[in-house]
Amino acid sequence: MIHQPLPVPEKRQNEHVIEDVAEASDFLATMYPANLVIHRMSPGTALRHVREHIGDLVTVDDVHASMTVSCERTGMGPLTITDVVSGCVDHFMSGRHIRLGPRDVYAEGRLPSVRTTTLRGARLRVVSIDQALVRHVLDLTGDGDERQWCFDGMIAATPQWIHQWTATLDHVLDNLRHAPAAARHPLIAGHSARLLAAIGLTAFPVISVALPPPARGESRRAETVRRAITFMNDAPLESTLVEVAAAAGVSVRTLQYAFRNELQTTPLAYRRRLRLDAAHRDLKDADPSASTVTAIAARWGFLHPGRFSTQYRSVYGVPPGLTLRG
Repeated sequence: MIHQPLPVPEKRQNEHVIEDVAEASDFLATMYPANLVIHRMSPGTALRHVREHIGDLVTVDDVHASMTVSCERTGMGPLTITDVVSGCVDHFMSGRHIRLGPRDVYAEGRLPSVRTTTLRGARLRVVSIDQALVRHVLDLTGDGDERQWCFDGMIAATPQWIHQWTATLDHVLDNLRHAPAAARHPLIAGHSARLLAAIGLTAFPVISVALPPPARGESRRAETVRRAITFMNDAPLESTLVEVAAAAGVSVRTLQYAFRNELQTTPLAYRRRLRLDAAHRDLKDADPSASTVTAIAARWGFLHPGRFSTQYRSVYGVPPGLTLRG
């Protein structure tokens, strides 16, 4: 009997197809915070990987592989939820063996964790939820302050929640693929990401992990403010308050509390002042024959000329046009 070779799937946009074990290990190291090492790949197979983004804080990876890989998680990273679309997944950890097949859904467990995983013709959907979004969602229940979170075990709370999770993920991905422009709108993407995070955090019980202590001689609030300001100085204008809080390692509510206590202002007001100072410098350095107040203001995110003029005058005591003209 002559065995026909298996058909090779057509390569999709943004798909990585890697046949070399070392190259595949290096690729996974760039995609996931855990220390992943591939020990072997089944002959004639390749790692196939596609990543899609739901807003800035959630990624969905479509992974096809037949391999054995060791995984060591030593630090906090995004929370990950994986559903097995096809094939078989065997986890070996702490003397336990967990076998998962199609329609099973699992999450990363406690940290630190070490395990060996064998994928047998497996196709997985791996959803990674940034800690900033986790804190933001839990903050709505009063549980998000100054903590990091991990899942308390790998198995979902009930089969009903597994169905809810997969149905919601299918719906979000369907919208992303069939109406990409709408699905990537910040309001819709943000809502989709929060919905996935809320269902994931309900389906899989979470536990809190204490943050490391602040630097010697520095209070927790002062350290939070310092980290946030460092991020703001380098971050793009469109960065959100959730992203600033993530950089500081706290929830949005804790970030606001720290700024009010340390600087007697809010994070948004502080960032607005940074943008105002930048516009002030540009106005002083600009050639009035080649630049306008409106253009410089817009460069720094002030899109309403009248409001910009009012804010500028309240800080610098003169209208911005006077500064531009020298």
